[in-house]
Amino acid sequence: MVKVSFDEALKDFVVLLLNYRLPLLTPTLIRHAKRVICLDGGLNLFDRLREDNPILKDHFPHSVIGDFDSVEKDLLTKYKQLGSDVDHDTDQDTNDMEKGFTYLLSEYEHADRSQLYSPAIFVVGALGGRFDQEMANISAMVKFQTKFQKLSPKLPPPQIFILSNSSLITTLLPSKEISSEPSSHHHTIIQSRYETNPCGIIPLGKCDHVLTTGLKWNVNGPLEFGTFISSSNEIEHQDNPVTIDNSQTLLWTSMLKSESLHNSFPEPMT
Repeated sequence: MVKVSFDEALKDFVVLLLNYRLPLLTPTLIRHAKRVICLDGGLNLFDRLREDNPILKDHFPHSVIGDFDSVEKDLLTKYKQLGSDVDHDTDQDTNDMEKGFTYLLSEYEHADRSQLYSPAIFVVGALGGRFDQEMANISAMVKFQTKFQKLSPKLPPPQIFILSNSSLITTLLPSKEISSEPSSHHHTIIQSRYETNPCGIIPLGKCDHVLTTGLKWNVNGPLEFGTFISSSNEIEHQDNPVTIDNSQTLLWTSMLKSESLHNSFPEPMT
């Protein structure tokens, strides 16, 4: 069984900050993140946030990664002098988000994971622009959720969440890739106090078998893009978890109460 809980994820997380429209909760996430990694022109947006939010004056990116085709070059110098690592990745076959995930994957594989590891990765600035780039970012999330799943079993693989002002998106890998125990063949979704009831389950192509509990309209059968997907669904009871057993990869999406998160986040981790 894999438990997917946004509340739990908020206790220990890394932020990947991309170069597009940032959700309103981004300054709050920066304050509470174990680390912030700016991806190319995402550093431009980070710097503007820092200028506009005095509460962020003591916060700097842990790393800046990219081929640097969109970052302002004086900012690279500025943040390098402030202590940020600068990693020039010239690979033209990967987008900024993939470069960030590759960096984290390398750390988790080869470094002291007890110091660097976080069980959640929040991606901001990945949605709201060109549709092809949005799809590339979602594809990268699925690709690297699978890669993280294959890390050492000593620590659970980090769960990746893409966040916008109104939505959360995460990957539900096939149940057989999570556990060999039949009784554990499902995800358990724990609704956060920062989420509302609307939700959706989106197949990537076809998912031959989907079995859910805890939804207003439960699914028992296949989901297929272009035929039938479970959009505009709802979590039936806020206090009861949703379970999902799936034979192929799915996307889970829910609706966020961003203003609530922005205003009621606990004090930063120490």
